[in-house]
Amino acid sequence: MVFEAVWAQDSRVGHFAAPLWSIYDKDALLISTDNADEKALSMAVAQWLDSGKKAYFISQSNPAPLFLKGYELVPVAEEKWRSSTITERLAFPPRVGEFEIPFYIYQIAKGDSL
Repeated sequence: MVFEAVWAQDSRVGHFAAPLWSIYDKDALLISTDNADEKALSMAVAQWLDSGKKAYFISQSNPAPLFLKGYELVPVAEEKWRSSTITERLAFPPRVGEFEIPFYIYQIAKGDSL
């Protein structure tokens, strides 16, 4: 799985890359810059696909902000992460902020870039 950078368009989906890798032993790659090395990324994806694995790009954006020459991004799912957090105020009762973040899941397949 390839995750868009955490800072990209205020995206939060990248926060899931580390737990998927460290706890669940899933291949998870977090893009850390807006100038990612397209050749290196394409090589990683090619290696996954050649070994029989499926490759996915996880984004908070639709359409996806990733373009890899020789690959297309096929939308496969849209999910929402719903959660809440307690605010930092030192008041009682604390305020609870609720949020909902969309996840767009794209399968990376060999083919023409969209």
